[in-house]
Amino acid sequence: MTHTLLIRETIPEDQSAIEKMMTEFVRDQFKYTNELDIMPAAAVAQMKALQGRVMADGGLIYVAEVAEILVGFVLVLFEDREDLTVREAYKSYARLTTVYVKKAHRLSYIATKLHHDVEAHVRKLSYEKLKLEVTYMNKDAVKFFQTLGYKVTALTLEK
Repeated sequence: MTHTLLIRETIPEDQSAIEKMMTEFVRDQFKYTNELDIMPAAAVAQMKALQGRVMADGGLIYVAEVAEILVGFVLVLFEDREDLTVREAYKSYARLTTVYVKKAHRLSYIATKLHHDVEAHVRKLSYEKLKLEVTYMNKDAVKFFQTLGYKVTALTLEK
């Protein structure tokens, strides 16, 4: 039986399912590095704080739903800053802070559809640029976002 995919903005009743997916997201991220600055529980707390910031700052949370079960989400912040460096070619952009689809639903174009719907909404709001960050070790994510048209524009180095 095929279930219909629904992409929509979040509602308060989604909170518990989103928090569970945030925990899964953090676990997934820990597999890409052994040297995160914080422990998983603290990372989940940071994710919840980020979600709060998204909501407080007028950002967006979109969810993907299949058979009335949430299977993915995107957090979007809108950056309207006058203090950007001269090298910035634009002053306003939408930043996808988190994109997540449950493992069992990957490779089924849910992330692509979720991204396309979010991008369409963001463009209706007159944001021309979308940005996101992904660890270079997450090669699947890098490849996925490149297929959506993203280009590498920065490299962060740490010591």
